[in-house]
Amino acid sequence: MVKNFRFRIKDNTDDLADMMETARRIWNYVLMLHRKSYEWTGKNIPLSKLQSYILRKRGSNQHWQRLNAQSVQEICERIEVSYRRFFKGLQIHPPQFKGRGMDTSFCFKQHGYKIHNDRIVITDPKNRKKPIGTYRFLKHRAYPTDKVRTVRIKKYNNRFYVTFCCDCSPEQLARDCNGTVGIDFGLKTFITMDDGNKIESPIPTSRTNADDKRDAAMPCHALSRNNRHSIPPPQSPRLPAPSPGIGDRLHRRKISDFHHDPKQP
Repeated sequence: MVKNFRFRIKDNTDDLADMMETARRIWNYVLMLHRKSYEWTGKNIPLSKLQSYILRKRGSNQHWQRLNAQSVQEICERIEVSYRRFFKGLQIHPPQFKGRGMDTSFCFKQHGYKIHNDRIVITDPKNRKKPIGTYRFLKHRAYPTDKVRTVRIKKYNNRFYVTFCCDCSPEQLARDCNGTVGIDFGLKTFITMDDGNKIESPIPTSRTNADDKRDAAMPCHALSRNNRHSIPPPQSPRLPAPSPGIGDRLHRRKISDFHHDPKQP
């Protein structure tokens, strides 16, 4: 069984922000290649060819070399999986371009990181012995450090989180009974146990005397239960409309009343 453990990083994250920006640019570039290939040929680029091309592109791009090679390949895999889910009808929209400042993530699979209790060390892709930075996270629960499969750094709401994907075995709960139990479900009684205990059926819609007294004190509740064509409640008399003032009378006059005839003195 696979289980994820997510913790918030609380140290300085300037280097992580630069790597997030690199991951965003690689995502947009790979997605652009997919769309151009579909416009020209009507087919997407195979994943193996795309990964080999992106790795060659990464070798000549110094900015892309901030990310691990496996992290770059994982971005290509995510776009491929997103397209497959879209064509199968499992998601509404295909993968979209990501603007500056949008939430994104990158993943470490086998190497590129080291875990020390409540700290994670990200190593340089060129020299694994040289660390880029050490980041402390809020360890609010225990996780199996020896069974970590992947490590994902994610930006969400201007905060950085680290997620450890671990292999965990399901816990088996101990049974306190002899192995057999008798339960009877009925209409009058909801549950009758084998030892004689009974659980009555819940009746949330039953009315009591308190409900009738409340409706009598508040007629609006009784009014809301009337039929559609019932007699409407009496309305308060309306006040007479105010008499028009001089401004309204001037507004009703014609424009010709204000026209000046030059022949008249």
